[in-house]
Amino acid sequence: MQPEQIFNWVQEMRARSNRVFQLNVRIPDSEPVRDLNHEAKIRAFHGQWGPEVSPEDAEGSPLNFDAHCDAMLAVCPSVISSIMGAYPAPFVARMKERGIKWFATRLLLQKHWQLKLLVRISL
Repeated sequence: MQPEQIFNWVQEMRARSNRVFQLNVRIPDSEPVRDLNHEAKIRAFHGQWGPEVSPEDAEGSPLNFDAHCDAMLAVCPSVISSIMGAYPAPFVARMKERGIKWFATRLLLQKHWQLKLLVRISL
């Protein structure tokens, strides 16, 4: 979703429900090492069950992570969650200032201690 779509979705959600909801965004990691031969095999495999994926589809630019974070803070949900990554400490501090809870799951041990420290900061 683009930031504007986040705003629109939240407005629609709030208009239709008085329930608590959370927002989640993929936290970017370092750029992957590309293997075009392997990518072709993966496209062929997935193409067996859905539409064909062209090689050009992998060339898209990533979404603007900072803009997503700003949009999530602007709509002030009850919870912002993260999976497979840790938000930057300044973002966590801004969540805390607004009373937004943070649910975090880290499935890789690589950044376990960084996440543990940020969770302590957010409590």
